Amino acid sequence: MITARPLAAGVESGQGVADAEAMSTLAELVSLTAVIADLSEQVRTHLAARPTVTAHLGQARSHLDQLRRALTHAQGTLEFDSGLPPTRALRLVSH
Repeated sequence: MITARPLAAGVESGQGVADAEAMSTLAELVSLTAVIADLSEQVRTHLAARPTVTAHLGQARSHLDQLRRALTHAQGTLEFDSGLPPTRALRLVSH
């Protein structure tokens, strides 16, 4: 289970360390969107005979896609601003 952890303050631990921790957390969030998408697809398949339910699942999937896009954009912006190397999670999920 992934647990939330506080990010280090930039002044206390150095901005580079804080950026790296933020990047790691963003990568975990992006990975979670992939897990949620897989689970959503499984549920949609099982409930295919219930179109009113699957319509809501489709709407949730659209929101999830928007969330993933926003998180990967935030990740890319942080990489650019901080000079950090691209993360593996960003490359895997963006394709």
